[in-house]
Amino acid sequence: MGESGVRKVTAAMSELASLYVQAAFEAKEAGDLPLFFSMDVLQRYAQDGVRLMRSHNAGRLQSKEGWRLDFGIVDEARLIHAPAREVFRLPKAERLHFAAHLHLPPLNERFLRLQMGGGACVDDGETQPWDGTPRAAVSRD
Repeated sequence: MGESGVRKVTAAMSELASLYVQAAFEAKEAGDLPLFFSMDVLQRYAQDGVRLMRSHNAGRLQSKEGWRLDFGIVDEARLIHAPAREVFRLPKAERLHFAAHLHLPPLNERFLRLQMGGGACVDDGETQPWDGTPRAAVSRD
């Protein structure tokens, strides 16, 4: 733990996360990939009296209707994570609630529109060779 008592991310933890994801890719099991959610997703359940428990590293949400979700807890980032297949087993209303709290890195909206449109071509300019490095920020003044 660090000076403030917050657990530091170690090389071993990063290696374990990498091995976890690599195993999902090798097995072609997209359902094993973790989805990340703001801890705020849990507030509704806590307020509604749904059974919510945790240990140091894991939690469980258990409904009166019988569905449940086990998840990992990353306190310092205020996130929880669960395998996609487990989230997809939730009732539709719960999946939509979780979707509203999904934590994602920045995504390219134009590319997402392209994907959502069934692969239709979008005029995005001429293609050109690329070395994989980001472009410098473009001023739109």
